[in-house]
Amino acid sequence: MKINLDIAKLLKRIGLTFVALCIFYYVFLLCAYFIPSRFIMDNWHESVNSIASETKRWEVIPNIVGTKLDTFTDNLIFQKLHNNDRLNPFQAAVWNNGYFRYWMGDIPILRFLLVFMSYTGIRYLNIFVIFGLFVAVMHQLQQIISSVFAGLFALVLFMIHFWIFPLSLQYTPVYVILMVAILWLTWMKKQDKLNLNNVVFTSFVIGSVTNYFDLLTAPLLTFAIPFFVWYVLRHQNEIAAFLTVFTETIFMGLAWLLGYAGTWVAKWAVGSIILQENLFQSAIKQIFLRTSGTEGEVLAYSEILKKVLGAMFPTYVWPILLFVMIALVIVGVLSKGFTMHKLLNHSVLLMMSVVPFIWFFILQNHNQHHYYFTYRNLAITVLGIFTYLYVMIDWSKWFKRS
Repeated sequence: MKINLDIAKLLKRIGLTFVALCIFYYVFLLCAYFIPSRFIMDNWHESVNSIASETKRWEVIPNIVGTKLDTFTDNLIFQKLHNNDRLNPFQAAVWNNGYFRYWMGDIPILRFLLVFMSYTGIRYLNIFVIFGLFVAVMHQLQQIISSVFAGLFALVLFMIHFWIFPLSLQYTPVYVILMVAILWLTWMKKQDKLNLNNVVFTSFVIGSVTNYFDLLTAPLLTFAIPFFVWYVLRHQNEIAAFLTVFTETIFMGLAWLLGYAGTWVAKWAVGSIILQENLFQSAIKQIFLRTSGTEGEVLAYSEILKKVLGAMFPTYVWPILLFVMIALVIVGVLSKGFTMHKLLNHSVLLMMSVVPFIWFFILQNHNQHHYYFTYRNLAITVLGIFTYLYVMIDWSKWFKRS
């Protein structure tokens, strides 16, 4: 087994990039608060009134929990945009009262947009972003991989109700990041730059950017979903051995985790220095709360799983899932793809499919209270199984382009 990874060069590249990213993150937020508040207040007032007119957390499709919006958190985001405490821009950039532990990187974008439009306008603009990325990614997957894989990917997106994301500022970042990551991977494939060094570095950047924007909705998606795309691209030209791919996966996962966790800790450090108070204490307290909570507060793990599974798999979706799974199995059997060698060789995909259940276990308190959006981590499980079945099959026997 040979892993083509220049660790020393990669760590230097990651270190320099991390410093550059942290500087950019702070300066980006700083620029947002240099926008005079008077320029945004009319649209800000209209926005908070618009949010207040909606139910705090309402289902776009009644009785389908997975379509529930979180306007409560959108309202919190807008409260941060106001700078009620009238802090100077240097302090306001890291203040985020009550949410010290987050960068809240969407604030610069939203404050800029508020100069021109309200919450309603931002939602409308978001429609073009969400569906534009969907069309672009579907085109790339169809061109670079196959129509079948693009269809499987689309099915998973519909299962997590990506079409409601334009209505939610909170749900948008993770989706945008994972879709841009996929476009980047397909571009690297076209440019013949999809080597392990570039992929591991990309995983680091994705993890960092995810932490900058996300409020702990379903951050694992930004690693695992692009990972499945990378896996299929990885096996187009060669069938790598299990240990090789397993090791590559570990490197990619550690890089993503380093970017995610490192950026999070950087926020606490920068905030502590600028605000002259210990943000680490507040952050660590929240970590303990989200991973455990009080004794009488957290449900049994089985009950938490019941909630997230119910949100991901309503009764209506089972016939579609079963049809797709049976179809893939039949095609695999007919093409004699399910050999013991392949079943074991691609088992990394099944390992990745289990990751959401570990996430639910570690963050039990968080998933108990926010299951109506954290259930989206189960997209990893579904696409992981789809990808596992997909790579077993020699699609060139069925289509001209595999």
